[in-house]
Amino acid sequence: RQDCIKRWDSSPEIPGTLEFAQYLKSRGILSAISHTEAEFDDIKTAYNAGFTHAAHFYNAMPGFHKRREYKYEGTVESVFLMDDMTVEVIADGRHLPSTILRLVYKLKGVERTCLVTDALSCAANEGKPLSDPRIIIEDGVCKLADHSSLVGSIATMDVLVRTMVQKADIPLADAVRMASETPARLMGVSDRTGTLQRGKDADIVILDRKLNVRAVWSMGNLVPETNTLVQGDVEAQARQAIGNLKNLIEASGSSMEKVVKTTVFIKDMNDFGKINDIYKAVSYT
Repeated sequence: RQDCIKRWDSSPEIPGTLEFAQYLKSRGILSAISHTEAEFDDIKTAYNAGFTHAAHFYNAMPGFHKRREYKYEGTVESVFLMDDMTVEVIADGRHLPSTILRLVYKLKGVERTCLVTDALSCAANEGKPLSDPRIIIEDGVCKLADHSSLVGSIATMDVLVRTMVQKADIPLADAVRMASETPARLMGVSDRTGTLQRGKDADIVILDRKLNVRAVWSMGNLVPETNTLVQGDVEAQARQAIGNLKNLIEASGSSMEKVVKTTVFIKDMNDFGKINDIYKAVSYT
């Protein structure tokens, strides 16, 4: 099926990869460097050939290093020097420290930085045993059983947003954009997703003040198992508010019934908090 491939990751120093990147570019497919040891000349050549993105930036690629008595830039510094090259970071709080997350945000900015989970199939694992004995889950991340390397995350996207905001001190609006608008644009699907606009996919996440997920809508449909905006909470809040209002009204010499019938705000609440039942309960207690 045409256009089914949106992105291809590879090491630019492998023979034939540059020519392949040029072909991918001609087909509108995003080429990303990944699992590489490329230095500046390699990265510059790769960028000119069509590699415009760096996969899981900082991970599986070297930074500043030394060979014998001389020092050399690594893939990381080389990518930073390519002003228009975009990056993605695994912001699970395990793959990269918060200082590096903030550095990437500062140097690349919201428009050129994406958040990526790099999660395995065991993402959001709740203690279930893994089928592959070579992999363990420890400290909130997937590792090789011999502790020689990380192999992927178990994070979901809300974890990345929380990490960026609460640990890396990134503004919430920017963290959300890096998880939605920017990756949608880079992947060429911003015509249907990435922002909340008429005609686009109605994929919506409700977060509380601590940035925990309270409810999710997918294509405009509430995902029931995600919904923690329980009716009881709404009713309890409405009951308290109406009780306070009742006391104020009666203290002023008016009546609760008259205000309920004539106040638009209270009438609108009828659609959300079962206002009639609450009103009766408040009025007769």
